[in-house]
Amino acid sequence: MSSLRVSEQSFFRLIGTELQTLEAVVLKELDHYDPKLVAAATHLMQAGGKRLRPVMALLAAQATGQTDQERNPHQLLAMAVEILHTATLIHDDIIDGAHLRRGLPTVNQKWGLRISVLTGDFLLARACYYISVIEEVRLNTIFSQMVMDMCNGEMSQLERRYKSTITYEEYLEQVRSKTALLMAIACQGAAIINHASPETEQALYAYGHDLGIAFQIMDDILDYTVSEGEMGKSAQNDLIQGQVTLPCYFALQHAPQAAELQMIIDRRLSEADDLQRALEIVMDSDALERCHAEARRYVDQAKAHLQILPASEARAALGDLAEFAIQRSK
Repeated sequence: MSSLRVSEQSFFRLIGTELQTLEAVVLKELDHYDPKLVAAATHLMQAGGKRLRPVMALLAAQATGQTDQERNPHQLLAMAVEILHTATLIHDDIIDGAHLRRGLPTVNQKWGLRISVLTGDFLLARACYYISVIEEVRLNTIFSQMVMDMCNGEMSQLERRYKSTITYEEYLEQVRSKTALLMAIACQGAAIINHASPETEQALYAYGHDLGIAFQIMDDILDYTVSEGEMGKSAQNDLIQGQVTLPCYFALQHAPQAAELQMIIDRRLSEADDLQRALEIVMDSDALERCHAEARRYVDQAKAHLQILPASEARAALGDLAEFAIQRSK
């Protein structure tokens, strides 16, 4: 277990310049599309963000023997995973009716429903285009299957709204499709492009998957503990939307007032003080401590998967990235 605070610079150092170049390329290649579509498509990209998915792809590429070449396929993979992530954020904000993302109005808040749906679809197609240019048949298949699994997971999550009897396995299924899959494929894709061994490919997939679960658990914690201004997006949104995430799940299992919390969720937070009372029950329990312990466990698993890789700066940076996932404050 590591108590060392990890700076973002420790893993951006190796690929920071490359990442900035890729972002400039993405913006330039959209120039000839409708100006309003481009503005909506690049709104969240230009607002910042952690860029963890392309960072994971580029570091996994270095850790498995990437060779330098102009417009190499790893760069296309990195662009694809970030663009797809942006598309999912736009669609999520439409579904949730969210008004804030990365400290700015959401695309649907600024441009309306029609344009935001078109923008999300456009970015999904753009991500698939970059994957197709790589010309790795397996990667095309895996990427397409991932998108279908993500959509299926979103449907399952919608059907589980206000389900106070959700199991831990159902929660993990949601997290896998919502966050872990894309991180896993970002890492696995780099291994596929480098024609790494099946064992290395599987290890990188597992690394990205476990890091993704830890990252989402931390997101679930922050939704309860950080203000809207600090997060740059709507706070307490999970509970408002009826999503029983891990803090709420643990409170339902272990809080002294678990029966009251279940009653509040079963009536869909329909009474005036229900949201505030539900938050109090979760915060007064040991749910957040249990969540931190789970996130720590998944980070340790993620880092263990890296041991199959030869020692390198890139492997060390992937380890730092896993630590950062649970040390961040927003």
